[in-house]
This record gives sequence, C-alpha cells and structure tokens, in this order.
Amino acid sequence: MTNGINIPGYMLGAIIFLIGQTSAAIWWASGISSDVAMLKQDRDEMAKIIEHLDVLAYRMEHLEKLIQRAFGPEIK
Repeated sequence: MTNGINIPGYMLGAIIFLIGQTSAAIWWASGISSDVAMLKQDRDEMAKIIEHLDVLAYRMEHLEKLIQRAFGPEIK
C-alpha cells in the first residue's frame, strides 16, 4: 500500500503548463508596465514642450504688435 499522493501524468503535465502560462503572463505584464511608464514620461515631456510653445507664440504676437506700433501697419 502506498501512502504518498498519486498524481496522474496528465495532471502533472497540466500543472507544468499552467505554471509556464502564468510565468509568461507575468513576464508580459511587466513589459507592458514599463512601456506604460515610458509613455507617461513622454506625455509629461510633451506637455512641457507645448507649454513652452504657447509662451513663444505669445512672445511672437507681442513682438509683432511692437513692430507694428513702431513701423506702422504696412509692415507684415
């Protein structure tokens, strides 16, 4: 009489398969997580660039008005 646990071969194969699938899913998810972090950083950098472009556009409009005051409306 055997006192140990008797696991059928197909169950052992299924358990190994599930462990492999779970490991692959965790590995894949960690890659996605790092990609999301990189995209979030890129989004923050783009927001800063757009903010600086808004400041430059405002300054260009201001300079244009100053030039028109100094030289008249015929200069564009």
